Amino acid sequence: MLSKKAAATPEAAPPQTKVRAGDRGTRLLRYFVPLVLLAILVLVGLAVLGGRTIQVAKQEQAERGARQAAEVLARELGETVAGARRLLRYMAAEPRVAAVLEDSPSQREQLAERLSAAAPLLLQVRLLPRGWDAPDPTGAAPFGYAGVDLVRRVQREGRAPAEAHQLKSPHPYVAVAEAVGGQEVRGVLFGALPLAQLERPLLDLPATAGRFWLTQDVGGDLVTVGGDAGAEAPEGRVAIADTTLEVAYRTAASGALDTASLTLLGAAALAIALVVGVAVLQARRLGTDLRADMGAVVTLGEAILKRESGAPPDVRVRASADALLLLAEYAKQARVAESNGPGGQAKAPVQSAPGPAAAAFGQKDDAMVVEEVEEPPASGKEAATDADAEGAENRGMPRRVFRAYDIRGRADSDFDEHGVKLLGRALGTLVKEQGGNQVAVARDVRISSRELAAALVDGLVTAGCDVIDLGQVPTPVLYFARYSLEVDAGVMVTGSHNPPEYNGFKIMLGDEVLAGKALRGLYERLSSGSMAGGAGTVREQDLGTAYLEYILGDVALSREFKLVLDAGNGVAGDLAVRLFEGLGCEVVALHCQPDGRFPNHHPDPGRPENLQDLIEEVRANRADLGIAFDGDGDRLGVVDADGNPVVPDRVLMLLAADVLVRHPGADILYDVKSSRHLAGFILANGGRPIMWRSGHARMKAKLRQTGGLLAGEFAGHYFIKERWFGFDDALYAAARLLEVLSADPREPAEIFAELPASPGTPELLLRLAEGHSLVLMHKLAEQAAFTEAKLIDLDGLRVEFADGWGLVRPSNTEPALTFRFEGDNPEAITRIQGAFRDWLHGVDSSLELPF
Repeated sequence: MLSKKAAATPEAAPPQTKVRAGDRGTRLLRYFVPLVLLAILVLVGLAVLGGRTIQVAKQEQAERGARQAAEVLARELGETVAGARRLLRYMAAEPRVAAVLEDSPSQREQLAERLSAAAPLLLQVRLLPRGWDAPDPTGAAPFGYAGVDLVRRVQREGRAPAEAHQLKSPHPYVAVAEAVGGQEVRGVLFGALPLAQLERPLLDLPATAGRFWLTQDVGGDLVTVGGDAGAEAPEGRVAIADTTLEVAYRTAASGALDTASLTLLGAAALAIALVVGVAVLQARRLGTDLRADMGAVVTLGEAILKRESGAPPDVRVRASADALLLLAEYAKQARVAESNGPGGQAKAPVQSAPGPAAAAFGQKDDAMVVEEVEEPPASGKEAATDADAEGAENRGMPRRVFRAYDIRGRADSDFDEHGVKLLGRALGTLVKEQGGNQVAVARDVRISSRELAAALVDGLVTAGCDVIDLGQVPTPVLYFARYSLEVDAGVMVTGSHNPPEYNGFKIMLGDEVLAGKALRGLYERLSSGSMAGGAGTVREQDLGTAYLEYILGDVALSREFKLVLDAGNGVAGDLAVRLFEGLGCEVVALHCQPDGRFPNHHPDPGRPENLQDLIEEVRANRADLGIAFDGDGDRLGVVDADGNPVVPDRVLMLLAADVLVRHPGADILYDVKSSRHLAGFILANGGRPIMWRSGHARMKAKLRQTGGLLAGEFAGHYFIKERWFGFDDALYAAARLLEVLSADPREPAEIFAELPASPGTPELLLRLAEGHSLVLMHKLAEQAAFTEAKLIDLDGLRVEFADGWGLVRPSNTEPALTFRFEGDNPEAITRIQGAFRDWLHGVDSSLELPF
């Protein structure tokens, strides 16, 4: 019999099962464990994939770097071989070389020995008559059957690419052959360039750059010629122009796992730990919430079942739905209560900044919280004033005056006192950030230079720098201050060789000339208004005397010269007269009185019209030499006793020959505007010629990079690092030139006349609108189509033909294109200029070319 309680219970009521809260939480955690493990596996996979991606990216970067290095090496080695070829071509053009081919074998051998002695960089020079086909194992460079074959090809075709010979001998070499006799080949000059000259640049590269070696195709087989080949095949090869050689390369081993990969894996591990921790906390919180919700469900379910047990099925369903809605409301209230925190008080809403996309639609991005904190000024800095926060164009310092390696513009419109003071303050800030404090300042003779220098000094002092005011001195004296006074920076206020209404600033920070990206960074600093503050000092110092004493203690002349000095009314006149009189010369001063208006002629010795006064004075005084300086004393011009201007290439040749006597094998640099005779001359005197980009900042940087001892530009800048400091200094270069000339008993005009030269033009200028030169150069590069010429794009475009070359490049100091041409004869120059004229007019027919 049933009890009353049992009898009262509806027969449809299901049995109730009580679930403990702990059991429910345990079951919930079981669902999270697989999810957490899956998340861990995904993150580990991502970490491994990310590490692999980094390794692949680094490998691709290393491959690109190795390829670029191989291309640079191939170009440099090609220039080395081309220099040897030019030297042989120069020798082959001598009439006595062709004439002796008809003489006896002994006379040919004697001339070949003299030619070998004149080219110390070559192992041996052989003079072979037409039809020569006999190997010769004697001499420094044995001549084998490969040499015979090369000579035959030159006799048959007029020329042949250089190739490596005698690879298994103690002295392997690169064979270079040139025809003697012009169109009718009467013989061959065979030169042997030591293979070591080509190997050295390959082995000098750091291991991190990769491995590089030389290969040569011999009968279809790739043969290793020299360098660090190893046992593996090359990843790529770059051909060396006009040779059968190639630069082969492999990238450096990247390692199993680098720092970036370890960092990524560490970040992944931290992310995994965070995911696990959050998952556990969420599981516990969700378990608590679900336990409460399940209690409500049970209670509601019991009530529903009690209340609706006798109702039809659809009513019971409807009641269950109401219970679920009630459960949802409970959950919503629970979330609100949780967000209010302890005590149930609502938190203040967080002010969030709109994200970029939301802002575009006028909405607020609640997911982005921006917290602005006012940061106190750093030590030694002041908060920027309203004036400092203005754009640089409003400071009297427009962007266009920040050029490739100096600041230059019109003094009356591009610079004002306020802007120059801010420039000084910005530079002072940069000096202090790099741990320096002392800055030397000097100026040239221009009318505006004194006021600009004063404003600059004011700004440097305001930044807290101690300034050494050198006064009115040449730019080389400012550079000299870096080494004699050990200043941290230096600024020369000068317009260099620009017209009188121009001025500017050459800036040196440490040993570096501020140029390119660093100079643009100074402009950005000027615009940002982030300036240091302090109270610096100013002291004046005369450094000219110490500078002269240093040179006079280094240079000694073997005989006296009568000189005419033309300073162009620039800043170098006084010191130049004192220097050359101190060296024992008789000096005739011409336009040596400083005058910033430059009343006699423009102070640019690179222009022939500016040398006319000097030429006349040299002839009138029967002087041995005429020497000209530019406005700030860093460029040199020379005139011989006959009144002939001496091209800067020849001055560099004499300086190079002198340096190489004491330092055989040294690197000698010259710019893209220089004669192609330079490479052969440098090679013949035992040096390594390197063509580089024009510009004093670029040349100084390359000189430091290569460890070279001498560099020169066609513009008249000379950088001497042997016995000097490596900066461009026209006074010191002139003194060293006189030292070289004084050691030769011949007259200077005879010495210059003996040096190799070809007809050539001065630097020609095409002035353009601001910014147009780079646009025009880009179009010219796109439309350059010279099928029978070699293009060198090192700096602008230099187009090398068989009988000459032409150059077009953007000026670094003014909005203009510069041109120069050189040829074996005037007819070659005319033809090359015609090709350039067609090329340029094909890009812009309105151009009024200077040739």
